[in-house]
Amino acid sequence: VEKFVDRLVLVHIQDGRAFRGTFICVDNDLNIILVNTDELTASDDEKRYSERNVGMVVVPGKHLVKIEVQ
Repeated sequence: VEKFVDRLVLVHIQDGRAFRGTFICVDNDLNIILVNTDELTASDDEKRYSERNVGMVVVPGKHLVKIEVQ
């Protein structure tokens, strides 16, 4: 996990949203903290994403679907 600190990651969650930001840390429950984060939401046709900056976020581990290191 240490090799991913300060790397850009894309975290997908159960409701279809994704968060792209800089990985800071993870705890024992797989809660992930990201900074400089953008929330990506699929449009109706799912070929485009709307994007908004949300700053620092904690993504609860129980909602994780997939994590991609950019």
